[in-house]
Amino acid sequence: MTELRALFDIYKDAVFKKDAALFATIFDDSVHVFDLWEWTFEGLPAWRGNGGWLV
Repeated sequence: MTELRALFDIYKDAVFKKDAALFATIFDDSVHVFDLWEWTFEGLPAWRGNGGWLV
């Protein structure tokens, strides 16, 4: 439970501070991100390359 709480604390901090680099630390390099708008990103580097919002 402590690890899960730490994850949410990092998420909350990153969003509050608008810190994309901190936000990215909660994901594995092989993350697969997808949305209902038909876009997907395979891996953290691909997600970072999306318009530069995730650095």
